Amino acid sequence: MTLAINLTDEDLTPGVFPPSVTSLELHNCCPVHLTCIPNSVTKLFIAPDSKVINPGIIPSSVKSLTLLGSSESKMMMMTGTIPQSVRRIKLIDYHLDTLIKGTLPDSLDKLIIERHGVLPDNLHELLPTRLTSFRISPGRDSILFPTTTTTTMTTTMFPCKLTKLVIDQFDDVLHPTFFPKSLLHLDMARFNLPLDEDVLPPGLTTLRMNDFKQPFDWHTHTSLVDLYLPRFDQELKPDTLPPNLITLNVRSALLIHDHAIPVSVKNLVCSYLAGYSIKVIPPNVTKLEFECIDLPIGFIPSSVADLSISITNKPNINSIPTNELKTQWWKVFTMFQPGTFIIINWGNGEHSNIICRILDTSIALILSSSHNGGLLKYR
Repeated sequence: MTLAINLTDEDLTPGVFPPSVTSLELHNCCPVHLTCIPNSVTKLFIAPDSKVINPGIIPSSVKSLTLLGSSESKMMMMTGTIPQSVRRIKLIDYHLDTLIKGTLPDSLDKLIIERHGVLPDNLHELLPTRLTSFRISPGRDSILFPTTTTTTMTTTMFPCKLTKLVIDQFDDVLHPTFFPKSLLHLDMARFNLPLDEDVLPPGLTTLRMNDFKQPFDWHTHTSLVDLYLPRFDQELKPDTLPPNLITLNVRSALLIHDHAIPVSVKNLVCSYLAGYSIKVIPPNVTKLEFECIDLPIGFIPSSVADLSISITNKPNINSIPTNELKTQWWKVFTMFQPGTFIIINWGNGEHSNIICRILDTSIALILSSSHNGGLLKYR
């Protein structure tokens, strides 16, 4: 049972909530009395009106906790306020300079900080040692590292057992010791500075850098299996990408040479340029998404079972006569095996998306498009 309460002028006293509630949201609440929140609650969102949260307010049954502070006033938590049962915490608009060592429980696995103001220099002392997932989403005026630059750090500021790290809006020079060696998943969406090879942890398996456009030799990072570089606008040549990749997003690559993409890749996002041969796409790709000007016949391997194509510089599909459209369908469908799922974004109209599934060697099921829906016999 989920319950959301928005109170501004009444105290919350014991017995006000039913014992069956498991998820509770308290917005703009006045002082909450001890034992007011029942022990059945495992998920708690609280936006307290008071500036101090005392021990005993949050029951030991809570496993997931969200605290909404205020950008204008500071809220403090006493040591022991958060019980050891809590495994996930999300702090929003919370002034981290009020945190003291021991405020965050040792049981914590996942921590999310949003619109945090200024990160304290002793952040590494405040984070629980067993923390495995950490996300920092600063606000517009937030400063990640106010007095310490990342280039002068001699040890990492993150827990040694951290496996997943997400840092939004981060764009600072990195030192080789900035990341813990335990890190497996790294997301730095806004990072776009030259990157030294020894900065990335040796065991990293997933890397997402949406804005990264710098030249870099990825080949030595053999542990990477998922690589997302949607704005990377460099050439891709053979033996420059990690050899064991499974997922690759290089939507903006300037040019992809034959055999540049490892044969291990199964999920691929790229752009098709005139003159690309089928050697650009590895033979084992099963999920493919790309942009093109026209349907690239002979470019897509038969292994693809999930296809998404964006065709640019084309008229709206609803303006194309049915006979002509059927001819275009035939070009697409004859390239694939029965069971293939296809999405085509044809033009920019309101009903420009075509969604279909090939049923056998002659019939496809059209799931969208205003005048061509239903079963279509394409040969």
